[in-house]
Amino acid sequence: MEEKLLLPEQDTHINKTTSKKKSVTSSIICFFATTLTLITLCLVFLMLVKLFWLKSTRPTHDSAAFEKTFKVGAYEHKLVSVENASNRAEALKAMKANLEAMQHQAKIASELGVKVLVFPEYGITGNMGGAAPTRSSVYPYMEEVSEVNATHPACVACDVIKPGQEGQTTIGCMAAKYNMYILANLVEAVPCDPRLESLCPSDHHYQYNTNIIYDPKGCLIAKYHKYHRFAEEFDLIDKPEKPEHVYFDTEYGRFGTFICADILYEDSPLTLVEDYNVDHILFPTYWIQNGLAFLSAVDWQLAYATLAQVNFVGAGVYSPDEFTFGSSILRSSDVVNCTSIDKSKDGILITGDLPYGNSSTKSPLDTSSKIEVATSTIKNETASIVGDLYNVVMLEGLSGSGQICQSSLCCSVTYSRNSTEETYILGAFKGIHRFGEVLAIEICLVTKCANSNLSSCSDPVVTSHTAFSDLKLGARFSVHYVYPNLTPSNLEYLQLNWTFQHSSSEFYNSLASSSDWPLAAAALVGRDFDNDPPVLT
Repeated sequence: MEEKLLLPEQDTHINKTTSKKKSVTSSIICFFATTLTLITLCLVFLMLVKLFWLKSTRPTHDSAAFEKTFKVGAYEHKLVSVENASNRAEALKAMKANLEAMQHQAKIASELGVKVLVFPEYGITGNMGGAAPTRSSVYPYMEEVSEVNATHPACVACDVIKPGQEGQTTIGCMAAKYNMYILANLVEAVPCDPRLESLCPSDHHYQYNTNIIYDPKGCLIAKYHKYHRFAEEFDLIDKPEKPEHVYFDTEYGRFGTFICADILYEDSPLTLVEDYNVDHILFPTYWIQNGLAFLSAVDWQLAYATLAQVNFVGAGVYSPDEFTFGSSILRSSDVVNCTSIDKSKDGILITGDLPYGNSSTKSPLDTSSKIEVATSTIKNETASIVGDLYNVVMLEGLSGSGQICQSSLCCSVTYSRNSTEETYILGAFKGIHRFGEVLAIEICLVTKCANSNLSSCSDPVVTSHTAFSDLKLGARFSVHYVYPNLTPSNLEYLQLNWTFQHSSSEFYNSLASSSDWPLAAAALVGRDFDNDPPVLT
């Protein structure tokens, strides 16, 4: 067979055709490879964006702006009172006026987006007993409160309110109308039989200072009876047989509640947090500022929230003649909003945002921050502060340190300040505080005195011009629960810049503050619950 030879022209044509086919194939492969690469990169980018978004929307301390939050409100109310009402009709004159004010504030709160609203202690009834209250003077104001029922609204027919339930029904209807959780406070009558119950009073009913909480459907979801009474309440109000632990769960987290003087004790306030994992506290109060050194209203609300590491909504009564005020919205040690004596004399609504659940984290004591001080060269003296006899030492110079002891409690301080014109002392007290509430305490206190005479320290002042760029107060306590306490000048709590470190194992606690805002007082208050004197009932 004859072999056919390819001419040079034919060979070139075939090579060009083959090359062209290879080029097209290569281009197709490159196109698909490039496309696949781009698709892969896009998917990776989308995954990274999603991961970043998920991370940024989780509640974290470092990125509060991305947390899921809800709005709360507290109304500091100037009570309307009809004292010594002789019948229900007279009592209702005050109650209806207070309820109308609450209705107006709930409407405003709703327009601001508030989901949880707190009214103050005795907010519905007002003052009941006049100058000489008796147990019977409370009768016209009381209501028999329905049983807790999360499925049955209190306001089935808001235009038909059952006599004797005007307060509770109005609040339930208010909660449903404005689609929010509402806490209000009234005096509850609970019938009893002295023949069957040894604690039943002779008038056949208990009368309790009671929190009632309604959900956005208008259902009564919780009620709480005050356990630790104050002043004239011993003659007017009964206490339950044992402290109650009341909480309720919502889409915003778990809420607990107690009333006014309860906050000074272990049960229920600390038990709620430690045993029942409560995230937020709702707190009505009628708090008379009976000790600005460490017992003013917002001071103690902030001290509790910081120690317990919970979010806090406190609503107080505004009565300047009694030196009574103090409401707050707190995120643990951070003041979101609060009132002071300079606010409106007709009452004021404060609002603020709190995170879902509880974003606080417990921080153990940093042992490196313990205060090392030299022995003070200044002579120790004594001074009466809010009725308690302290061992004290004056702070001298623009900066320095000091130490003072009373019994087994030794308090230390280091400081730097902008002026020496005002007198400050470091004091230590261990014993029974008897002014207002009777409490067993251990306290380290830095406070301003009215002048250089120690006798002027008796009634601590709230106005100051001295700013501490650095103040560290520390002590080793013999008790487990130590409350940190700061009183800024003119009670401007939003100006605070501070930290608190607590060690339950070492019993060492320290408070550090640094701010351009003047400071009136700082304290560490250890509560010795086991040694509180028995209260006569």
